[in-house]
Amino acid sequence: MPPTPGDGAAVVRQGRGVQRVCRSRGRLVSGCNELPHLAARRHVETEAGLTLPLARVLGVDYVTMQCLPEGMNFVYWGGRLVPTQEEIVRRHRPPTEIVELRWAHRAELGSLMEADKHRRVEQALDALSRGAHLSMLLRGVPAA
Repeated sequence: MPPTPGDGAAVVRQGRGVQRVCRSRGRLVSGCNELPHLAARRHVETEAGLTLPLARVLGVDYVTMQCLPEGMNFVYWGGRLVPTQEEIVRRHRPPTEIVELRWAHRAELGSLMEADKHRRVEQALDALSRGAHLSMLLRGVPAA
């Protein structure tokens, strides 16, 4: 069975309570016929200049065909940035289709994201605060 189209988001934190918000015309990252964690990893690298493992899943959201093509949406833990990564992001120039790339406090995310994506990220951040996550597996083996 081919992979189902879906969205993915990497939750990357800088300092206390600040999230990276990356919007490509109001959408989170996605990829068709591409493993979800690899699509998210590719988008984070292209759009923010960071190479992150994205092997921990903070949330999975099923979207019915009523909204879009049926799909699974994954939210990954991208980790906390260290100063060298922060500098990489500062110097990186994203592709022209990226309309905004900036830091935002959690309280601001609702005004920066579409409602369904905001709910998805909020649930993921709540899971992160509880220490909850899932490993990304491929046929029962941790994804690389």
